[in-house]
Amino acid sequence: MEQIKNMLLAETERLIIRPYKIEDYVNWLNQHNERKVAQTKYDNGYSDMSSYTRESFGNWIADFHRRALKDEMYVLGNFRKSDGVHIGKIELFTILRMDYQWAMMGYSIHNQHFGNGYATEAVLSAKQLFFDQLGFHRIELHINTDNHVSVKVAKKTGFQYECTRKSFSYEEGEWKDFLIYYQTNKKRKDKMTTYITDLKRFISGESIEISHEFLDKMIENIGSVDPVLRDELNYSAFWKLINNEQLSKQQIEYILTNLLDQELLMADIENPESDGVFTRSFTVLFFAAILHVDASKKIVDKKFVRRTIDASLQYLMKEQNFRGFVEKKGWAHAAAHGADLLGSIAKHPFSTEEDALKILTNIHRVFSIASGFKDDEEERIARSFVTLSQHHLTETQLSEWLIDQAQTLKEIKNDTNKFQSYYALLAFKNFLKSAYFLLERENMHKSLQDTIKDLVKEIMY
Repeated sequence: MEQIKNMLLAETERLIIRPYKIEDYVNWLNQHNERKVAQTKYDNGYSDMSSYTRESFGNWIADFHRRALKDEMYVLGNFRKSDGVHIGKIELFTILRMDYQWAMMGYSIHNQHFGNGYATEAVLSAKQLFFDQLGFHRIELHINTDNHVSVKVAKKTGFQYECTRKSFSYEEGEWKDFLIYYQTNKKRKDKMTTYITDLKRFISGESIEISHEFLDKMIENIGSVDPVLRDELNYSAFWKLINNEQLSKQQIEYILTNLLDQELLMADIENPESDGVFTRSFTVLFFAAILHVDASKKIVDKKFVRRTIDASLQYLMKEQNFRGFVEKKGWAHAAAHGADLLGSIAKHPFSTEEDALKILTNIHRVFSIASGFKDDEEERIARSFVTLSQHHLTETQLSEWLIDQAQTLKEIKNDTNKFQSYYALLAFKNFLKSAYFLLERENMHKSLQDTIKDLVKEIMY
């Protein structure tokens, strides 16, 4: 979702709302230093900022960025258009995604700027920004029961009182009641309802218009944590579109351009356990499907195919999250989906021997960091290997690579996982067994079958 976070920018009549940059340090510090003594109970007022260096400000921003990548929290600065002065900030905290798309918003304004309506202006704009760009359905304001100023802002910006949550937040040594004001994104609900209805209609066989707006929604939901939307509807509809040749050359290239430009293959890849894996893994499936069909139909311009192959092979050398089925969120399955993509690359006429060797490097890497596959990933990898055996590389090259793998994987050392070599060899052994029977079934590469048979015997206890 990083490409979405980079779009968190809004302008009002008087304000620019955007992520902080290191260049904001002096502006930010000056406005803190110009604060007056506290004007209300909930105004922090002036405080000594001498310990806040440019370096600590940079660390503060970096922490916001990390938390945004994890979809935990978003912090934006409010800057006055006329002179660039830092007015305050807006914060959004993710409460729960899944079927809820639920967040809480907070804000603060430097007290030397009180009385100018900046809070109302910033909240109005930021609220819509978070609805539109981050896809939240519900945003709440949590307000102390005696914070009358914030209640006025809530009402002015369209938030509705819902309830008073008793003993809700621990402050100043006690559990305090809070007023809950909320707003829902009706526009998002209406658009999503229409989109889901269109997906269901299309999958059931009805004819629908495949517009750029429809394709944009398909890309937007490629990594939804709702398994029904992501897998059964969104991807199923895409596969039907591409496999039945219902997308034009321009539409396929439009999809590829957006997926590549938005770098969805690298979405939150620095955080292995995050939900970004669903975006990456299903982007992989979109690429695999396109390359699979294009291998025989030759629809897409070579420059798009080349760019897709290069980005895919780079991604597969960085993926760390090899979870299979995730409770409540469905299949992540990056290893299996990645294997499907490797097979699609291997058989594409624009792929090269160099690509084939990189495919082998990718397969080796998956084995070398395996920690116990349990969802048939090895067979999916074996299928890509068998596909590769029909393109670019000779039986001798593949046999030599297999023999080398058996030795290399035995010697893997991992300080954090003493069983790494065991899991690596286990994955490799299961891969060999699948590859053997796949080759036997196709009655091909007898010499390669013999090599595999000998290696399995050697690795067995």
